Amino acid sequence: MKLLNRLFGRTKTGEAATDSLTLADAAKKILTAHTSLNKIASDYGAVLASSTAPPPGCVADARKLPHPKEQIKNALVYALGIVEDPQMRSALKICYISLANWQEGVGDIDAGLNVTKIDPSGDIHETAKWIVASEKWLLKARAERESLVGELHKLGLWDSSR
Repeated sequence: MKLLNRLFGRTKTGEAATDSLTLADAAKKILTAHTSLNKIASDYGAVLASSTAPPPGCVADARKLPHPKEQIKNALVYALGIVEDPQMRSALKICYISLANWQEGVGDIDAGLNVTKIDPSGDIHETAKWIVASEKWLLKARAERESLVGELHKLGLWDSSR
């Protein structure tokens, strides 16, 4: 009710409020928020489509994301709330869950089994050490994926019928 009173410039007694938020101001704020969330989601989509995204089975450092993970999550939840197309909703859910492939503290080199980066003529012991060290990041990413699915369930956004 307070928001409606602010939107329409009413005080408790029905008088015009001097610091009220006009309808035009409210619309501008909503449009600005929509534009910002759209840009965040779009920037993340561009990273997913680029060669900088971690390859399957790998985890990258969260610093490589175009925005903080929480902002991207908020933008994707917003998009899921307004998008009706089932294929687009499915893609947004995959994007949301894919955020688990970025973890804090991984470093400059992606963790995981990226077969394109393994030198077949290199030291097999060093390769094995690297794979074992990567396991913690893969387990952490798997746990976060499960958590992200749980978040979508809680928000009522996991149901594939909508």
